[in-house]
Amino acid sequence: MIKRIIGKIIPKRIKLFINKNKFFAKIAYFNYRYSKIAHRLKEKENINVALLLLNTDTWKYDDLYWDLEGDNRFNPIVVICPLTGKGSNYLKEDFEQSIKFCGKKNYQFLEGYDLANGKVIDIKKSFKPDIVFYSNPNNLTFPEFKMSHFKDCLNCYVPYSFRVDTLFKYTYKKPFVNLTWRNYYETRVHKELAETHAPNKGVNIRVVGFPKLDEIKKTKNKACITDEKDKKTIIWAPHWTIKDHQNTGLNWSCFLQYHEVFLNIARIFKDRLQIVMKPHPFLFNLLEQENVWGKKRTYDYIEKWEKSSNLNIVHGDYIDLFCSSDALMHDSGSFLAEYLILDKPVAYTVSDEDDLDTRFNEFGELALKQHKLIYEEEGLYNFIESVLNDNDTKKNTRKEFIEQYLNINQKTASENIIADLKNNLS
Repeated sequence: MIKRIIGKIIPKRIKLFINKNKFFAKIAYFNYRYSKIAHRLKEKENINVALLLLNTDTWKYDDLYWDLEGDNRFNPIVVICPLTGKGSNYLKEDFEQSIKFCGKKNYQFLEGYDLANGKVIDIKKSFKPDIVFYSNPNNLTFPEFKMSHFKDCLNCYVPYSFRVDTLFKYTYKKPFVNLTWRNYYETRVHKELAETHAPNKGVNIRVVGFPKLDEIKKTKNKACITDEKDKKTIIWAPHWTIKDHQNTGLNWSCFLQYHEVFLNIARIFKDRLQIVMKPHPFLFNLLEQENVWGKKRTYDYIEKWEKSSNLNIVHGDYIDLFCSSDALMHDSGSFLAEYLILDKPVAYTVSDEDDLDTRFNEFGELALKQHKLIYEEEGLYNFIESVLNDNDTKKNTRKEFIEQYLNINQKTASENIIADLKNNLS
């Protein structure tokens, strides 16, 4: 009752001032606490590092895990976290996929959830991490895997996707990114954006590059295309942000516009083209909702891809797919930058031409210039023909972009991250 009375008396402007200063005080407290933890860890011979895996599609820490594993100072382990909010079936399937993924990668890992009994497992009791790397800033898992549960750790974050959009409030003003010990960001452009938009002015940011790019480059250098192919392989990576069916602030997805077109393309170019769909991990879950497609129509559509000789769908890790492909068509965010490191043709399907000028941040606009823009079905066919005929018109400008923005210090992102850790813990 008293709070409600005070709420009516105190003007909104004053309440905002109070809340803002409370947040700044919280940031200062977290920084003080981190300095104490870092000082303590300087005396510790072996530092335990937990890398939280929430979803294999957005996992960026493979190189970092192995570089930590190869350093005597660190003891890394991958912690599989349950993904909540998409239903129990999705949680189970995604969690089981993550277990198989970790097994295939030969990681040392812990399961943070007991599927049989539906119970969370507190990994602090068995592992006692000193440093925690998060893979997502959103409220997508149980409290036992959030920053509030690891108050005695140095909390670090690498963005789960290459930030190309203008959602500055989401990207830079969230309490999570302002309260971490370190945010390891992609480029100097992203640091400058944080200095402008983040309440803490980006003081916890270090520019290291993007770990996923290093993993892609490493796989590419292993010459993952070992056999001559009788068909070109084009990836279609549709986003999940279908207009009027989600509230992310993004309406990027062109899936409903082109879902039948790609089936026609597969028939027309059956002898020359292989098309692999790499859907956003949330896309089919969204389509299954009754106000979108419903389960039957979604399953029927998926079945068409699975039964066609030159169509395929890939979920989860996509690095091998990227490296073995000849081109990418997408309406995604992170792929706008990630695929460019391979120096291959890439096209972006535009859902709404009117919002293209406000959709991307400074870095996103630069990355978009390396793409062929697709506004209609004809443009889709024209791009495919150019790939089939090896007509790559963006090659020269793409190389310049790669050298200027995607190679940081001529070192890998993981090397830069570990150097920063050692510099502060020695």
